[in-house]
Amino acid sequence: MSGIGFAIDRGGTFTDAIAFKGNQVIEVLKVLSEDPANYADAPTEAIRRVLEKESGTPIPRGTPVPTEIISWIRMGTTVATNALLERKGERVGLLVTKGFRDILFIGNQSRPDIFAFNIKIPEVLYEDVIEVDERVLMYDQAKSLFPGDARIRSAINGSKVIVEKELDEDQLRLCLEKFKERGISSIAILFLHSFIYPNHEREAGRIVKEYGFQYVSVSHKVMPMIKAVPRGFTVTADAYLTPKIMEYLDGFQRGFDGFSNCRINFMQSDGGLCEMNK
Repeated sequence: MSGIGFAIDRGGTFTDAIAFKGNQVIEVLKVLSEDPANYADAPTEAIRRVLEKESGTPIPRGTPVPTEIISWIRMGTTVATNALLERKGERVGLLVTKGFRDILFIGNQSRPDIFAFNIKIPEVLYEDVIEVDERVLMYDQAKSLFPGDARIRSAINGSKVIVEKELDEDQLRLCLEKFKERGISSIAILFLHSFIYPNHEREAGRIVKEYGFQYVSVSHKVMPMIKAVPRGFTVTADAYLTPKIMEYLDGFQRGFDGFSNCRINFMQSDGGLCEMNK
């Protein structure tokens, strides 16, 4: 029997699946995306039904689905979109440069209706924010204040920065203890000028991992750009949604007996495909 491929769209209400053998469509089916009384995961259930029919062998619900005749699975899912819209992401704590506690709450002040009196500010995705005692200055902007200073450091692309205040690791650890006590499990890190001098974010990320938080996102990795506000929005969204995506992927994998013989791809927000384990 030739391998079977699956194209799946997991939506908020229904999951649509198309099964292929070569270039030929052999099955099209639709199942509820949420039906906990009958199955744990809709795409897995759709695949189980097709394999059971094609192989002629019963595959009981709740048992790992065999994958030896699956060639590939390509899936698009709204797990992250739904979590964002319904505000059901992970509990996030934000670590930000001291003095910039409200940088994401203030945002960039863009207003669709510039003359509106009742301004609705979007809710932030983080649950709590703590200022970290560290500060980096751009060399060209601050060199007159620190001429010949030993705190001048080389940065990315041959540029220079002035490290006005090294990362206070002891203070950072106290911050993380507070997040732990509150039950926060995901950390977003946003330090000023980290796009050009990421050392402090890297060190902070290492310490966060030592404390055993479920997930840590650093802004210079998720969006290495000059402006702190969009970089901050992106890093908090990553910390808010990625644990939920990882949770779904882990659950999806547990529904099968292994994927050694087939390729699993998930659709990204740009429409491209990404391998599941990358």
